[in-house]
Amino acid sequence: MDLREFVNSIIGEVNQTLLKPLEDIESGLEGIVEVISENLNVSRPKVIATINNVDECGGRGDGLCSTIGGVYLPDEEVILVNYKVSLEALLHLYAHHLQAVEVGKAKYIQAVRGEEVRLPWELRPSEILAMYRSTILLRNLNPRVIKVFNEDVKPRVKDVERALGEVRGKVNYLARVIEYVVSRVR
Repeated sequence: MDLREFVNSIIGEVNQTLLKPLEDIESGLEGIVEVISENLNVSRPKVIATINNVDECGGRGDGLCSTIGGVYLPDEEVILVNYKVSLEALLHLYAHHLQAVEVGKAKYIQAVRGEEVRLPWELRPSEILAMYRSTILLRNLNPRVIKVFNEDVKPRVKDVERALGEVRGKVNYLARVIEYVVSRVR
């Protein structure tokens, strides 16, 4: 196999073993959000799953905010989650969506930005309310939703974890090969 074929095989593997399972995770999580949104008669945010580290700390801390494996992006009405997000964290982020729907997106954004400047994460009213509402949402969750999370989402998470190691190993090997080729040209 020549270098170009190897590169193409890695890209194909990324598409099949990482991006496709991420889409499956998104689909499962969006299904959960859709069921809850229909029950509450509110708009449904889009869910995007990423392999990148994302949490409500913004990479700046390790407190309670680090347990929320994602962020709510009110401008886009998107819940961006790490692929390993817990159901509790998803519901916390969904609670932020509910806050934005209830008070209006512009007012929510303004309030949250003011809180972020003035208060640590655990003392922000929007976070305290999201903690409370996510607990209520979890308690009232249809067992079908928990089943979807356990049977549709969790197995895809394991698929991604398995594939990550394999693909990273191949990319690291490719980087060493390219480094060798470049050194031979100089």
